[in-house]
Amino acid sequence: MTPVEGKKVVAKSVHITPKCVLCNQNILEARDHLFWTCTFAKRFWRGILPRIVNLPITDSIKRVWVLRRNSLQDNHRVYWDTLWAGAVWALWRERNRRIFAQERKELQHLITETNLQINVWYSIL
Repeated sequence: MTPVEGKKVVAKSVHITPKCVLCNQNILEARDHLFWTCTFAKRFWRGILPRIVNLPITDSIKRVWVLRRNSLQDNHRVYWDTLWAGAVWALWRERNRRIFAQERKELQHLITETNLQINVWYSIL
């Protein structure tokens, strides 16, 4: 949901707390914030991608994925896609855990768990 779409939902009286559950900033949840520009997400990505130093500087998670993917040879794209899907899924699950179960994982635990999951997924491809 874009910030504009978020404002439309709020205007229709759907109850949404305009606060990111990951970083506690007063901001309407949007894709790029939740998965890329949120301070929690940034620290998460640094833990997932410590060896990848040439990520493009942009506020769009889709643009980061596409630019990096296009710079890779075919044999490395499968790992990149697996890593990306696993990381985004982990952030989404953490967001839902905090909203619906009122539970949270420590950042380092989430990073470790996500790296293990990504390696399992990649090993069976």
